[in-house]
Amino acid sequence: HVPSAVCMPSRCVMATGMYPHRNGVEGFAPVDKGLPTVMGCLKDAGYLIGILGKVRHCAPTGVYSWDMAHDKEELGEGRNPDLYRKFIKDFIDRAKEENKPFYLMANAHDPHRPFSGSDQEKNMFAGKTITPPSRTYKTDEVAVPGFLPDIPEIRREIAEYFSSVRRCDDVVGV
Repeated sequence: HVPSAVCMPSRCVMATGMYPHRNGVEGFAPVDKGLPTVMGCLKDAGYLIGILGKVRHCAPTGVYSWDMAHDKEELGEGRNPDLYRKFIKDFIDRAKEENKPFYLMANAHDPHRPFSGSDQEKNMFAGKTITPPSRTYKTDEVAVPGFLPDIPEIRREIAEYFSSVRRCDDVVGV
């Protein structure tokens, strides 16, 4: 359960321990300057801190002083589980080499739009290779919630959404 149905305010609640109306992030605005964050406290305590994906959503930059940061462009548009695994392994190896504890925030860009296999995804990433999910849902496999009309367009979008959720699970390793 989160205090906001939007991803950035929810992440910032976890970072600051404060509700969105208290930390300044009720939408896509940066955290109010001067507020302590989990990441800052851990960095001050000698931790390596890292982030994968959604780097630009962690602002202002001075509040988040990452030892390792890779955004969606380096992560197959935030949709490539193998690239996440590579950077995670590299970061953990670095922490071992430096004999430091670590904090790593790994943010998948799924299941945000554009959904997996959608025309929107194909258009947005034209000319780029986007890793497909380990399982792609078909329209006849999904249940349409009762408050939506059971029409082909709705079934298609639900199937694309479920496929995006699967790819997010692939990033996590589920």
